[in-house]
Amino acid sequence: MNRRHDKAFLEDMMSRFVKAAPDIEFRTTFLLGYPGETEENIEELIDFLHQYPISQLGCFAFSEEKETRAYKIKDKVDPQLIKQRVEKVMNIQHNLVKERNIKKIGQQFDMIYEGNGLGRSMFQAPDVDGQLLVLNSNNLTIGNFYTVEVAGVGSYDLEVNVI
Repeated sequence: MNRRHDKAFLEDMMSRFVKAAPDIEFRTTFLLGYPGETEENIEELIDFLHQYPISQLGCFAFSEEKETRAYKIKDKVDPQLIKQRVEKVMNIQHNLVKERNIKKIGQQFDMIYEGNGLGRSMFQAPDVDGQLLVLNSNNLTIGNFYTVEVAGVGSYDLEVNVI
């Protein structure tokens, strides 16, 4: 895909970010099934996910486009195998995020209230990331900020109480 950096650069950068801000949250996407991809590549990616705190991850499957360099590469990955790899990586990511979210129980942070018992923190983008499920949302005003405490987790969503 013509990226200009390598694994060592990425790991160095992410390690520096984590050292400077231990509570940092990363968001990224991975393309799986690029021609030449091996099972060893997938295992390396899974090791990477265990090492770095990626909170929001999207995986998408490679698809051929005639005008790209990759179209000419002969070592294609079977579409069914690509689908299996995407599912495997996303299942592992789901479990890792849930483990990290459980550790957030009792933490406090600010939330913007969006209505209908839902809010967002600064680490959650609208329409793509998890949400805050406000357990005590009576009398909250849409668009206002509130301090919340994490009371529970549900996959990518956090259950919170306004304090």
